[in-house]
Amino acid sequence: MFVYYFANVRRSCDDISHRLAGLDLMTWASEAYRSAESLRGRLVGNELLASSVTLNVAEPIHKSSHTVIALEWRASGQAGLFSELQGDLVIAPIGPHRCQISLRGSYRLPPGADRSLFHRLTEACIKSFVDRVASGLDRPSLTELAI
Repeated sequence: MFVYYFANVRRSCDDISHRLAGLDLMTWASEAYRSAESLRGRLVGNELLASSVTLNVAEPIHKSSHTVIALEWRASGQAGLFSELQGDLVIAPIGPHRCQISLRGSYRLPPGADRSLFHRLTEACIKSFVDRVASGLDRPSLTELAI
């Protein structure tokens, strides 16, 4: 199944590209997944928790109009959402001092899963992750705070 979400950041794409390397995407991916697992537990009643959540992040590919970072997001064990999601984190300008961060990806549902419910849960997970990334990029850097 396909999933997509975006958020805007009040920074130039050049600034964001430099700041991305310092962000802890793995922690945010794990927190977003765990949050959606918790939501699933509240809705369905039985809480399946993945034993581990990992995020493999490829080197950024800079194109003329945007930057693409391939992601492979995996959950092992009793995955309560998706066991694997492959997608791209895309950074694209929407003005001189504004940028859009989006994640577009595809995933497989667990066997026997309610298609509609699990898609909504995966959307909640992706939204949480992208919002965390955007918030991290929107914060002032230490250099900016020192000025």
